[in-house]
Amino acid sequence: MIFGHVLKKHISMNPVISGLLLSGVVICVYCISIMLGLAVGQYQLATCSNTEASLTIDIDEKNGINMDEMSAYLNSISKKGMVNVLYFTRLESKKILVGWDGTKGNNWFPITSGNFFNKEEQAAGEYVGFVSDNMKNAIAGSGSFEAGEHTYEVIGMGWIVPWSFASARSSQSQIDILGEEAGEEMQYMLIPYKCYKEEFQPEQILAQFNYASYEDLQKYAEKIQDMFPSTQVYLPDSNSDDMLEEGRTQYEILAFLLCMIAGITVIRLMAEWITTYKKEITVLWLCGMPKVRCMLLIYGHWLLYYGVGSIIAIILQYLTFPLLQYVYGNAFPMPDSLIYILAVMFGFSILCTLRPMGKVVRLYTKGEIV
Repeated sequence: MIFGHVLKKHISMNPVISGLLLSGVVICVYCISIMLGLAVGQYQLATCSNTEASLTIDIDEKNGINMDEMSAYLNSISKKGMVNVLYFTRLESKKILVGWDGTKGNNWFPITSGNFFNKEEQAAGEYVGFVSDNMKNAIAGSGSFEAGEHTYEVIGMGWIVPWSFASARSSQSQIDILGEEAGEEMQYMLIPYKCYKEEFQPEQILAQFNYASYEDLQKYAEKIQDMFPSTQVYLPDSNSDDMLEEGRTQYEILAFLLCMIAGITVIRLMAEWITTYKKEITVLWLCGMPKVRCMLLIYGHWLLYYGVGSIIAIILQYLTFPLLQYVYGNAFPMPDSLIYILAVMFGFSILCTLRPMGKVVRLYTKGEIV
């Protein structure tokens, strides 16, 4: 009862400094939250890239696999959907055929001319192809290439080099689909999965999962290995979870420094705000409220300002996502990181304002009170 009454009266009597203090909290927490969001944003980028989000699946040539079962199973075990699955077959020296079952070709290589397969072409199994741009001379006249018993019309070209696949391929894999002769002269021909499965059996598969943690990939690898005994599944060389921890530590330190710098202004404002409680505290002391309870009352009000300001800052971050996505995407910070930093900032503000608080709640003699 006293808590709410004093708060209401104090705000009505000191609206400017109360508003400034709340605004300071909002700005400070907003900046800290964005800083911590950068770590999550970078992690999200890593978990949808080739390097950190792909499983390498080696196929036993003698036993092979049922490709439809493999495709269906890969898509079924993913929590957030499969982005790309690439099936590799060597046609001849320096020529690799890739069966494509995916949605985002630009995650693997930039398109230099034409277009990539659209959903309709993949679903219909049209005989169209996307090739590496070093095949310009080979298809200059016909605009097509042959693979197996069919001829494929080239609808686009891209900057496809061995690194595009080698960066995602696990170094533990026992099959080097590119071979020792891999280089700039390697030629790649991509065709829709539906066409590929009609004639070809893969030697190796790269399965890229969307926003899968390293722990998720470990589970997926075990499931695939159990479901298809004729395969060997390898995890990526880069651990995206380690990247998240490193990013969190880095940005927590930066956020803490930001907290100290930005917090100086807020704490100075808070110290001034505390002094405005002198009259209320004097009245409460005369009514018998102990010194400690007077301090707790003021810091309780500060906690309320701090909590409301933090909530407003998070809402503001959500509302400004259309702008922030150009920096790091729609990424909120990890809750534990944000809570930790905000708790440190709150504790720091208490320590830094104990002196002005002591002046406000010091014990008076009756002669000092007017």
